[in-house]
Amino acid sequence: MINNSHSFLSDESLEEINNSLNWHSGVTLPDGRLLGSLTKSKRNEPETIPDYRVERLHKTLGLNGKKVLEVGCFEGAHTASFLRYTDDVTAIDIRPQNVINTLMRLSVLGHKANVFVANVEDLDDSVEKFDVLFHCGVLYHLTNPVEHFKKLSGLSNYILLDTHIAHPSEKPEEIDGYEGVSRIEGGWSDPFSGKDSYSVWLTEDSLRSVIKDSGYSVFEEWETRTERNGVRICWLLKYT
Repeated sequence: MINNSHSFLSDESLEEINNSLNWHSGVTLPDGRLLGSLTKSKRNEPETIPDYRVERLHKTLGLNGKKVLEVGCFEGAHTASFLRYTDDVTAIDIRPQNVINTLMRLSVLGHKANVFVANVEDLDDSVEKFDVLFHCGVLYHLTNPVEHFKKLSGLSNYILLDTHIAHPSEKPEEIDGYEGVSRIEGGWSDPFSGKDSYSVWLTEDSLRSVIKDSGYSVFEEWETRTERNGVRICWLLKYT
């Protein structure tokens, strides 16, 4: 691994990378140049490497030598964050373009990881086990978050779960014995949406129940924040 691999990249080559791939986020290289591109709304500032949640995970669990699975890697900023601490990182995303962009971003930054196209909803306990599952910005894009989360039982010792939840004022509907609210999604053509036309946001009580019923406990509650789209939580879960 060449930690300063970006220094071998000419301005002309960087421009070609930025223009030839369909980017929806940017990161600042150590020399100040931008890799990727910024959008006018959702990703209008460069993403930070390492991400603050990954930093906190390292301080809490010690990521050195840990086996990490990242679901919904988008364009690799979180992937690169984990590679600051461990070289055993697997990252998946359902969109091939995101995987291509992630691989390019890691290459420029001098990192390598197992990155491939996969649907997070296909994951279950038949795959290899991980020390940490990084589950950020994915659950609220799924049509059946209950079924998905229950399939994660035993897959990882810890899960960092960062997701939107239904607002208490919203009227929930029943979903497999739990409660949630349907939301419109942009579908496949929207890079910031799930693959379907709608998704389900669980209520906080139902999310806690699903976590417990899947064999996990809420180990630490890190954040509850209000974003443009609604209430969002960040919890560290532990398999019991």
